[in-house]
Amino acid sequence: MKKLILLATSMLIYGMLLAQDSGKAAAEKKSFIAFHGGPSFPIGDFGKKGSANAAGDLVNEGADNAKTGYNFNLNCGYLFTKNAGVSVGVFYNKYPTRPFTMTIPDSEIQSISLDMGKWQYYGIAAGPLMSFAVNKNISSDVKVMAAAVSVKSPKISYSGIVMAEGSTNWAPALAGGIDLRFNTGKDWFLYANAEYMYMQPRFTYTYSSEIADLGTTEKVEQQINVVNVNVGIGFSF
Repeated sequence: MKKLILLATSMLIYGMLLAQDSGKAAAEKKSFIAFHGGPSFPIGDFGKKGSANAAGDLVNEGADNAKTGYNFNLNCGYLFTKNAGVSVGVFYNKYPTRPFTMTIPDSEIQSISLDMGKWQYYGIAAGPLMSFAVNKNISSDVKVMAAAVSVKSPKISYSGIVMAEGSTNWAPALAGGIDLRFNTGKDWFLYANAEYMYMQPRFTYTYSSEIADLGTTEKVEQQINVVNVNVGIGFSF
């Protein structure tokens, strides 16, 4: 958490320093809206491959087998002054997963693979925005945002039999990113964005198949760290 706060502070300071040195604004209009999407890369434990060894101990405890996914966003910005404003956005992310492999000692099977469903979440984010002009046709924004996110964990199944359905819960999140706006005319612009998001949702799994103990519940806490790299189009007004 200390590293995240340091990152957020550094990005705001960076934006303020660049804003002081910026020339004329790429556009005099104070508001803009942009739709963008692209790949989303899980990092840290969220993207690590998890498994269990012959002793039943977890390998890479905390790993959750997420693979590269995708995200879509709709962002609005409003500048109170030439360089400072606020950003509000909604987003949707989805990630496929790797199977969870468990070693079975002294067995002809040797190992089994539990199929994991997909991680997905959506939410709304808002926070301060620092904007500066790179030149007369390009603007850049640095933003730090807090978010409310609805996260759905993947279901767990074996050979087509669902052992536990995914669980949904709300969680707070923090995000920071840098945007570039390339003016293509009076009002329209091309949009590029790189953004980091962190959250730590909690879930309760209830195993319901004949394979697992019926009615068994398990509480899970998962750190989710992702980097989104997006392109899109926007409109100034």
